Amino acid sequence: MRREGKKRILVVDDSPTIRNLMSQRLGKMGYLVDSVESGDKAIELLQEDTGDPVHLILLDQIMPGQDGISTFELIKRKFENPPLSIMVTAHGSIHLAVEFMKRGGFGFVLKPVDFDILGLEINRALEKLNLKQQRDEALAANHAAKEAAILVASATRSFHEPLSWIRGYAQALFKTQTRADQDSLTEKIIESTERFSKSVDDVIEAALLGSGCVKMNVHALYPDEIAELIPQEIEKKANSKGLWLRCEIQDQTPAFLANREQLGHILEHLLENAIKFTGEGGVTIKAKDLGERVALSVSDTGIGIDEHHLPTLFDGLWSGGIGGPALCINRMLVELMGGEIQVESKFGQGTKFTIKLRKAFEVK
Repeated sequence: MRREGKKRILVVDDSPTIRNLMSQRLGKMGYLVDSVESGDKAIELLQEDTGDPVHLILLDQIMPGQDGISTFELIKRKFENPPLSIMVTAHGSIHLAVEFMKRGGFGFVLKPVDFDILGLEINRALEKLNLKQQRDEALAANHAAKEAAILVASATRSFHEPLSWIRGYAQALFKTQTRADQDSLTEKIIESTERFSKSVDDVIEAALLGSGCVKMNVHALYPDEIAELIPQEIEKKANSKGLWLRCEIQDQTPAFLANREQLGHILEHLLENAIKFTGEGGVTIKAKDLGERVALSVSDTGIGIDEHHLPTLFDGLWSGGIGGPALCINRMLVELMGGEIQVESKFGQGTKFTIKLRKAFEVK
């Protein structure tokens, strides 16, 4: 029988030696440890209803059959609230660890494992889990605390990702001897600090918007101005991936009310995400008359979003690498313009974001 209060960790690694070492060392740290040799076995264990959930997965990347990233993606699809995952990988696979974090992984540590560093990473993951539990309790007890709790949870996740990358790159830099690798890792550390700065700015902006103290000035914008809001950098990113980027305006679409600068920021963020998660095909911006409102949409042919993430996508929370403060900010900005934003998506079939804004002039 499991002892109450202890956190349960699942080790997934094809090496019996590593599984045994992990089990022994983590057990001495006070954790309950299960270990399996493959992604399939991990799925089977997670599906068992023992009444004692797995809180954290330590996931090897290079395994026969299903690798770590594929296992992680399958776990996200199969479980509505999957455990947090940390990748344990060799120095030569650091690019895969970065890809893992882009897809929503919590963090990574390098082999051979430094158990002091692993212990710190596990503590951070469990702190995040505790914050989520506290947030859920606050929402259940007091609806008025919802926005504040959401922003705290968002800040935790937003700050953690770039900091984890910085820590991981710093570990790799310490172990690297060639000048070329040192320069490359230093550049990545700088990029990650910039991401951290952007996360801080996002959370501050979300807090200000959520306070109700910000007012939005809107004015008439015409559909042919939409193309002017798209930065050239966005077009370059699409071209570099071989994707199309189209702007289609329905005939006789009227002017609408918006803040030009803020609408530009929203479209830029939606387009960046669309390009990031699209491998083939492209991205289309459309404008059309809906009668009482004008609809602006950004649609892609990318990987799509699991349906169970959609209801909370704009709440400011991270779920499986999806959402976060930026989409929460987009929602708040659109609402300050007197509009609304919606999302439609199916996993593997692309995503469509639609912004509905008020017409600038009444049609008599």
